Amino acid sequence: MSNEDATVVKGYADLISDPKLEGDDPDIIARELQEHGAKDDYLVVWLPDWLAEEKPIEPIDRSENVISGRVDHKTAKAYLLVDGRAEVWLPKSVIRVFRLDASVDDLQIPQSGLTDYATDGGGR
Repeated sequence: MSNEDATVVKGYADLISDPKLEGDDPDIIARELQEHGAKDDYLVVWLPDWLAEEKPIEPIDRSENVISGRVDHKTAKAYLLVDGRAEVWLPKSVIRVFRLDASVDDLQIPQSGLTDYATDGGGR
């Protein structure tokens, strides 16, 4: 797949500044790209709500809109994505494909620590 079909990600900031990505989606996409981004036959995809509800493929982690999988076939208008449990045709006109820029080795995803979940109560 060529990069002209995709949103090319050069850094984590590209994802967190994307106004269409909500909640954990930037982190989930970043992790998937970090793990599978170098594979030419692998896609990380954001689906609109209506399509995510319609397709029999499980979103990743806590996302309702992000899926990933291997491209089994593609046409001018769609990808056939296989995730191990299901295969679905995804129309290119309504999905967003994310690809890792070829020059990027590490997205430098911020790590969450226990202090990120601390409360103002000071503990027990």
